[in-house]
Amino acid sequence: MNNRYFSWLLVVGVLVSTQPLAGQVPTVPAPPATGASDVRISAFPVVPQPTPIQQPTGTFFYSDLDPATTTVTAPVTASVTAPTPQPVVQPIPPMPAGTFFYSDLQVPASLADSPNQAETPEQGPLAPQPAPLTPQPETIEPVVDLKQPFPPTNLAPYPTNLPPVIPSRFETIGPRRTITAQGPQYFDPPAILTTTSRLLNQDPVASPSDNQLTPAQKGCSKWCRTWNIWGEFLYLRSRDSEVTYGVETNTSVAPPAPPVQVGRVGMIDQTHDPGFRFGVTYRLDETSSLTGSWAMLESHRTDRIERTSFSNVIESMVLHPTTVAASSNGTFATGIHDIDFDLVDLEYRGQLSSSEVSDTNFVVGLRYVNLQQQFLHDTDIIGSQSVATDIDFNGLGVRLGLEGERFRHKSRFFFYGKTYVNFIPGEFNAKFDQGQAFDASVVDTLWEAGRIVSIWDLELGLGHVCKSERLSMSVGYSFSAWTNVVKTDEFINAVQTNNFLDLGETMTYDGLVARLEGRF
Repeated sequence: MNNRYFSWLLVVGVLVSTQPLAGQVPTVPAPPATGASDVRISAFPVVPQPTPIQQPTGTFFYSDLDPATTTVTAPVTASVTAPTPQPVVQPIPPMPAGTFFYSDLQVPASLADSPNQAETPEQGPLAPQPAPLTPQPETIEPVVDLKQPFPPTNLAPYPTNLPPVIPSRFETIGPRRTITAQGPQYFDPPAILTTTSRLLNQDPVASPSDNQLTPAQKGCSKWCRTWNIWGEFLYLRSRDSEVTYGVETNTSVAPPAPPVQVGRVGMIDQTHDPGFRFGVTYRLDETSSLTGSWAMLESHRTDRIERTSFSNVIESMVLHPTTVAASSNGTFATGIHDIDFDLVDLEYRGQLSSSEVSDTNFVVGLRYVNLQQQFLHDTDIIGSQSVATDIDFNGLGVRLGLEGERFRHKSRFFFYGKTYVNFIPGEFNAKFDQGQAFDASVVDTLWEAGRIVSIWDLELGLGHVCKSERLSMSVGYSFSAWTNVVKTDEFINAVQTNNFLDLGETMTYDGLVARLEGRF
């Protein structure tokens, strides 16, 4: 048994020791290349060593690489005869990291595969080196123009686990084809990528001066927000509502004849007074909304006249003409007149039309109106005389209107216009009281009647929408006409003449309106 083990160890040792000696056996130089095979006669076969492949890095296209060799003929050596050489298939190098396309690859039709073997006296025979592949002149293909579209090819898809990289829209190299499981195709970005690209490349709150879009063009403005909270500063004046309460005369003509006026007429005429309007808008959908608002204005005006000469007197023009005080006179007279209103609106707003620079809406709703007119007059005739009137109106009716906005091209400034008509059925209550120092109720009367008051509104102005579309500011001028209104001077005249038929005149308002609106 020990002899058998010893024999096996001896055989293995001989084989191992002879392996380095086989590499030192001289070989016959290789004949010139025939283009087909390489035959070498030697005692031991020489195995060619493949050249290591350097893995490139970065992003490039196959058009930037040297032609690749897919098959290489391996030289075969034999002791006596040279068998037919067998092609050895070399694996295709792995795809480097980056983005590239098969359409950029240039592959020559034929490749020369002559091995090159060098030998020096100092170093002895060297391992065979692969000869450079030289394409045949008749098989050279034209250079691919990357700026032109690539024709369809039948190249097989390159196996890769990397997702395709979509080139940016700023690349100008030319059309590219992505590598998918179905093969190369012309690049056609999906709709979701196109939409995402538009959202990323366009600031949704950028200025229309930059994007050349107005809020109306973007379909945004007030219709993009669920809640709009706004407030208006009113600076209005009531006109056609003045009251004349006294005049300075020379007493040359006794009442009831008209006196001779020698001084200023005592009259109360309203001036501009501040008010406000506050509202909340809730958007129902892209073209409709509901709005609730409340407006309030209080006007207060006082006036006083005194005689400028001892020979002149002050006569009252609001006392009942058949009372004793009406035929007397005094030295001064005062008047106070207040006009207040409250407006409560509930509106449904819908969009009629919309274009790149304009927006038109209609309004349908309800309006509640409360109008109060109070007057107080004092004079020193026969000690003391006073007259007080109070006229109230309460009504609820319909409200119709049109609103329009037009943006200046490539600007956030806009012109706007609003017009409304309100038909308010309601009830007037008017009271007249006259008294003196020793009798508090000389004249006491009350008048009530139903009226339909029409309120016509018109507002024109300029506005601006901020960059974030969440804040809007506007300034305009408002005109309003209230028809069929029982006014203070008209009611006093009706009491003095005892004629209460067809009471109802027109009272107007006009003034500035400044609006600030927040959109959330």
